[in-house]
Amino acid sequence: MPVHPNSLANLTSSGSVPARGEPKKKRNIAVTDTAWVQLRQYCQELGISVSEAIERIGRGEYRLEPNLTEDKDKSN
Repeated sequence: MPVHPNSLANLTSSGSVPARGEPKKKRNIAVTDTAWVQLRQYCQELGISVSEAIERIGRGEYRLEPNLTEDKDKSN
């Protein structure tokens, strides 16, 4: 999958103020290939980058909720 253009734009310093008033910094995360592919697909459906999705989760703009059906299946 190609990199979302906003991901790169938010990391480059062009002299303008970033959309959120502060520059993003590169971070490292470790996830499985399966999780990464599914996260990228989900973000592509939303029309945002993975970076933006994580930003929104971290700022409380997106709320994560457990899949209770899946959790029940794991406990049986």
